[in-house]
Amino acid sequence: MLSDEPAAAVCIAGFYIDYPDPNHPGQRLLGFITAAQCAERGMHTPVFVMKDEAGGQRPSRIKVGEITHVAPGDPVPAIAGEPWTMPSLSLAVFSSGRAGWAFPVGVMINEQVPPTGIVQNPELAEQSNAPAKWRSDFGNVVTGHVLDPASTPELRDIPAGVARVVVAADDAASPIDQWVCGSPVTVDLDGVTENLGVITAVDETRHWVVVDLINPLIADQHARLVATR
Repeated sequence: MLSDEPAAAVCIAGFYIDYPDPNHPGQRLLGFITAAQCAERGMHTPVFVMKDEAGGQRPSRIKVGEITHVAPGDPVPAIAGEPWTMPSLSLAVFSSGRAGWAFPVGVMINEQVPPTGIVQNPELAEQSNAPAKWRSDFGNVVTGHVLDPASTPELRDIPAGVARVVVAADDAASPIDQWVCGSPVTVDLDGVTENLGVITAVDETRHWVVVDLINPLIADQHARLVATR
C-alpha cells in the first residue's frame, strides 16, 4: 500500500469488510483493514498496488482506492522499545469507493477461506497459548502462539483497556520486520479457527508481533467481515 509521495508506506492488506458509506445513507462500501501507520498522512491518502510488467519493464503503479477511516493511535510506545505498550489502537480502512476494484480481489486468509467467527474473549486465547497464523511480507504463512501476560513478565505493561494481544512466532530463526504490519491474524480455539486481529507492530528481537483485535473496529464501524466474493 503506497501513497503518491516518494516516502510511501507499505503494508499488507488485511481483513476484507463491508461497512456503511458515510456519504450515502443506506449504502455500504467494501474495504480492507490495515495498520494505520500506512495511513499516517490521514484520510483520503491514495492507495496503490504495484503490477509486474512483461519484458523486464518497470512495475506499474495502479491506484485502487484511498483511506476512508483511520484510528491512528499512538505509534510511540509508552515504554521505549516495547511496542505492545502503545496506548491506543492503530487501525485503518481503505476502499475503492465503488463496488468494483481495479484489480482482482481475493479474500483468502492464510491460504484458507476466511472464518466467520471473531474472537470475543481474547483472554481464552492468551490462557491457552492458542496457535496463530499470519502472512509474512513474502506471502508465506507464519505460525505462532498467543502469549499469556500472566506468565510473560515482559507483557505486564500492556495498558489496561487496550484491545491487544502479543503473538510469538514459532520459528525464532526467521526474521520478522515492519513490512508485516496490516497482516490479518487467525487463531485456533478448541479446533475452531477464528479471526483475531491485525498486526500493528513487531518486536524484531523477540520475534513477536503486536495484534490489535478486529472486534472493536468491526463494532465501531458497524461493519461485517466478507468471507466470499
